[in-house]
Amino acid sequence: LAKYDANSNGFQRSFKRHYRAAFVVLLLTAVVSTAAIAWPLSPKDEAWLQPLAMVLVSVSLLGSLLIALRIRRCRLYEKWQEHRANAEFLRRIHFENVLDADVEPTDPPSAIPLQLLKLEYFRRYQLEVQHAYHTVRGGQHERRAGLAHGALYICLAFAGVWILLLLLAMADAWFEQGVTPVWMPNWMVTFLSSLEVVQVLKMDSIGLLAVLFVSTIYGLLMIMVRLDDNVRNAARYEAVRGNLAYLKGEPLEEARANAAKGGEAADHAVRHFIAEVHGIMSNEFADWVRLRELESGREQLANSRLPAA
Repeated sequence: LAKYDANSNGFQRSFKRHYRAAFVVLLLTAVVSTAAIAWPLSPKDEAWLQPLAMVLVSVSLLGSLLIALRIRRCRLYEKWQEHRANAEFLRRIHFENVLDADVEPTDPPSAIPLQLLKLEYFRRYQLEVQHAYHTVRGGQHERRAGLAHGALYICLAFAGVWILLLLLAMADAWFEQGVTPVWMPNWMVTFLSSLEVVQVLKMDSIGLLAVLFVSTIYGLLMIMVRLDDNVRNAARYEAVRGNLAYLKGEPLEEARANAAKGGEAADHAVRHFIAEVHGIMSNEFADWVRLRELESGREQLANSRLPAA
């Protein structure tokens, strides 16, 4: 179980490190391309800067493709998911083995019923741990998803400013070539004549380049968010967190009360509560489980002693 957890975390870090490096390279490509198009160059500088920009763009694009090829050939994402699935599967098996364990009576015998001890062990090492994990991890997903959504509004703002500058430049050009309507007040004529600065400084073209650049950043952010499943996981973790919080309340107290009575009814109550907790936990790893590889792990868990609650 510990081996699968450690391997899963390692493959996860490697996968995210590789694809984020690829996005940094792509962002460098966008910066160099935008600068090569927008930056005014003298004929002397243009002769060597533009070929250099083309070389940088080509190298960065090739670099991002090589990183993507390494991710695919090393199966980093697949190994991450498989080891995480195996760890989660064995973790559930462990608590099922705890329920089935025949524990010899202590000397002197414990005053606490055995099923109640098993329930408290499950509460401490599974229910509490899962609730804390979904709380912390869910908050991380929500913040990252919010960052990408916030970038969307920035893109819309840049696009709105660019459209406004474009319309003002078109209006100024039209009034310069046409006849000013008699109904137009003097202040409006003065205002439109001052719009010539939009064309002189090429603010409409610069605005378009800014929109393209910001949109590229937004696109990269959205791809990263999708690869991390931040949007989906934020909503899913919120639901699981709420369900676990609910189960820690009245359902847990009811299971405790039934477990304290002892007997077959106590065993049924504890099993029902554990099944309910496991039922609302994530099932997304089920497709990645490799049962053949887990046989040795299941045998080790089955032969392990019941820890103290």
